[in-house]
Amino acid sequence: MNVRRVMCWCVVAALPQLALAGTSSEDLGALQAVHDFCAKIDPSHAKNYERQADALFYGLTAKQLSAIRSSTLYKTGYQSLTSVLPELPNDAATIQACNAILGPKSNHPK
Repeated sequence: MNVRRVMCWCVVAALPQLALAGTSSEDLGALQAVHDFCAKIDPSHAKNYERQADALFYGLTAKQLSAIRSSTLYKTGYQSLTSVLPELPNDAATIQACNAILGPKSNHPK
């Protein structure tokens, strides 16, 4: 297994911790990239990934949201993962890792 694949898995495994601690624009961009990636490879749960991604920005005004998404840090965080996540295999293990960020199965019905 190459180093890049191991790093991708580490990022996916660390998502719950990032979600709890991630308040910087760069963290939010990275988390958005992961949710977008998971929605693409697991379309049966796409709405759940979208809802969870939207929750990252809960309580922000439209102006604040726009400022974050247009920031260099947000774009850097987003691009850093969108450039490596597609290298993960589109298989059951990757989908299972994505499902792990949604929490228990009872929280994300198909």
